Amino acid sequence: MGPGGLRWTVFRPWNAFRPASPSGLFTATTASLMGGTSVTETHISTITDTIILMRYVELMGEMQRGITVLKMRGSWHDKAIRQYDIDETGMHVGKPFHNVGGILAGTPMQVITSETEKMADMFAGAGVE
Repeated sequence: MGPGGLRWTVFRPWNAFRPASPSGLFTATTASLMGGTSVTETHISTITDTIILMRYVELMGEMQRGITVLKMRGSWHDKAIRQYDIDETGMHVGKPFHNVGGILAGTPMQVITSETEKMADMFAGAGVE
């Protein structure tokens, strides 16, 4: 089934239920570990009200997880790409990635502008000023 076929398969029943204001959850995965070239490779973004992107981020030899709200129709939302963890107590959304570019493109790179900034990042939240 092509991308247009899947979109129509999802859209037709969703359109029938829409007057009842239901909540629905659609998920999509990519074949690539670091994410695909398109946020919605199935091309259903026009019928969604909210798009949340979860992506693996490799920085300095360590795998981290990132989450961001790409689209939230009719509402303001935080535009930061934040770190998150999942453990035995659930999901925990943490601080935004700082000094990192290319996360959405699938090519994250840490950008340090000065040694002072690097030291400040290392001791942030440790109560050291």
